[in-house]
Amino acid sequence: PNRVAVGCGDHTIRIYEDRPFPASQPPPEKSLAETKFVWSGLQKLHLSWISFHPSLDNLVVFLSDGGSALGCYDLSMEREMYLSPDKIGIQHLEWRIEEPALEGEGAGEGHRATLYTLQAGKLNAWHRDAKQWGDMHATKVFRQVRLAACLESVGETSPVTVRAFSWSDCGKYLAVATGSNSIYVCTDEAKGAHRSASKWNQAGGDGEINVIVRMRARSESEGANEGCASPITCVGIRHSRAEAGRPGGVLTVLAGRKDGSIRITKVMECAVESDKDSEGGYKMIFEEEKSDAHNHRVRSIVGNSLSNHWASVGEGEQCVKVWSCGSDGHGDMELGGHQASVLSVCWSRANPHSLYSVGEDQCMRLHSLKV
Repeated sequence: PNRVAVGCGDHTIRIYEDRPFPASQPPPEKSLAETKFVWSGLQKLHLSWISFHPSLDNLVVFLSDGGSALGCYDLSMEREMYLSPDKIGIQHLEWRIEEPALEGEGAGEGHRATLYTLQAGKLNAWHRDAKQWGDMHATKVFRQVRLAACLESVGETSPVTVRAFSWSDCGKYLAVATGSNSIYVCTDEAKGAHRSASKWNQAGGDGEINVIVRMRARSESEGANEGCASPITCVGIRHSRAEAGRPGGVLTVLAGRKDGSIRITKVMECAVESDKDSEGGYKMIFEEEKSDAHNHRVRSIVGNSLSNHWASVGEGEQCVKVWSCGSDGHGDMELGGHQASVLSVCWSRANPHSLYSVGEDQCMRLHSLKV
């Protein structure tokens, strides 16, 4: 079953079943049914982020003390499997879920998940076998992804620092926001190649990385408003496959900024790389600036892999903003209900047009976009 994990301020982890309900009706009162409550071994931890492992049942990965430590917890055994040394300083983390390899190493393994973290301006990849983290030497658990040479070759200022990153839902594309306030979309797969094992190996970062799109921050001297120069605080990327009447798939990239603005960019995969308006087989087709998206710094942007919607959260705000980047009939909206700042959001897997939010008011809310 689909489940939602919540790390609570009372040093507990609570698990809820993500139940389907009719899209045209409000979520039923009992739709948030708690199915598990664990506390053993968590008494000294202050949980600030939590996620189910994408492919290992009953294993959750968490951040403690605002990113100082990362650990994993086995829900079936109710015990901590791994806890990193204190003060590793994780600023952001995401799973990369790769599509099954068609040939070569990893063929037949199904979807593979790798955890990536942002620490001190560097991107790190964690070893794929999370259950073995506790038995490995500290230098083997994660390793830095070598982005510097790749980004410098296309004009990024040295030394390269990463401000934010995000993986596409298919695991093929990586969006990186850098210290120069530019965004690069990268891939480690040759265009048109058959899907094989990732060139970024289990420890991460040894393969060839290719920049396919650079979105350079415009300066005020180029006629941009103040919002365009504001530092990027978070990014999100989603890949939509080609549809009838369209030559290629579309990459949608959202960038949240310190001043609360959000920039939306769409890039199309061109069927013919010689298209005079394309660069390396990719062509920018749409840009939109939402200068008043939030009143304060954008904390996070989360895309829905089952629809064309995105959710964003602003620092200190009691609502969730939802942005429509498609043509499915639902426009931008604001979802309220919390009595204190919203801390985190995630999309429901059982209900494509629903999302969960948790806040400092100690409440979790389930929102439906179609009601």
